[in-house]
Amino acid sequence: MKHRIKIIFLLSVCLCLEGCMEAAIRFWNGPGWSSPAENKAYHECFEELQLTEPDPHDPQGSEARNEWMANVYIPATTECMKRKGF
Repeated sequence: MKHRIKIIFLLSVCLCLEGCMEAAIRFWNGPGWSSPAENKAYHECFEELQLTEPDPHDPQGSEARNEWMANVYIPATTECMKRKGF
């Protein structure tokens, strides 16, 4: 019986630590949790900018796609999010 309690206790501690680690990683990597309004605005901007995408047959990581991301997509996304108030 003692071993079962220890195993359950260890599993619960591991689960709690896993949740804390996830929160720490999200905090470290960026702005953390975003609001539902910000998520909605980002998805709307994403939908708008999908229409400007270059040839869809370009593989991910190709030079043409990287140029498009750097020169078109990222600045346009930033502008769109500013327009929406974020």
